Amino acid sequence: MLIGIGFAIYSFQSWYVAGLIICFLMSIPQGGIPVAFGPLLLGATPKEMMGRVQAVVDTSMSGVSLISVALAASLGQFLPVGVILTGCGILIALAGLFGWFAI
Repeated sequence: MLIGIGFAIYSFQSWYVAGLIICFLMSIPQGGIPVAFGPLLLGATPKEMMGRVQAVVDTSMSGVSLISVALAASLGQFLPVGVILTGCGILIALAGLFGWFAI
């Protein structure tokens, strides 16, 4: 959720130093994502399925990354970058709220 709010704030920055500070502050909670994701995956997956589940997760994350680049490039032809970053920030914040209440 904090990363999404940071993206939305970053999209309105015109001062370079403020943008760097916001990017630094956004990267702090981002370090906790892999730390928390590993134990959650280990706890929810049977041992005999661990390799398969990890392969599916890694492949799907790479595929979604490619889709997001293509989507941002196509939206970039019609919308300003600030609008795209604000939309991404709102989506990330909503995903954080969903994760907060779902767990």
